Amino acid sequence: MKKIITLLLTLLLAGWSLNAWSFACKTAAGVTIPIGGGSANVYVNLAPAVSVGQNLVVDLSTQIFCHNDFPDSMIDYVTLQRGSAYGGVLSSFSGTVRYNGISYPFPTSSETARMTYSSIVDSPWPTVLYLTPVSSAGGVAISAGSLIAVLI
Repeated sequence: MKKIITLLLTLLLAGWSLNAWSFACKTAAGVTIPIGGGSANVYVNLAPAVSVGQNLVVDLSTQIFCHNDFPDSMIDYVTLQRGSAYGGVLSSFSGTVRYNGISYPFPTSSETARMTYSSIVDSPWPTVLYLTPVSSAGGVAISAGSLIAVLI
């Protein structure tokens, strides 16, 4: 049985410029993250059990979609910031985050490469978490609605 968990998502803009503040996002549940940034809870299904050495994959590209409201005149650079990390019961997990096709250690220790949205049509946010329990994580239970990570 899959558990529904909360993934707190905070989208912050990087690459500050005069052309900033043109992209907006929404979740699969219809929650809007407006131009200028904001946060939203994203609920995802998780596998009921993960053994040591196996990955738990959280594909956010199926849950978060973004677009540029002014693609002809404004460019925003979108990144994951340093400090994105596990939360709650997942402190004993290791893993990576794949952001726009590039893998980074998770929690993040530096800002990721930037990407842009160049269309007014919603496109998937290309972010996938790969969580791997370490040996001391045996028996960790994640209750429905639990916070597992914060992406900045």
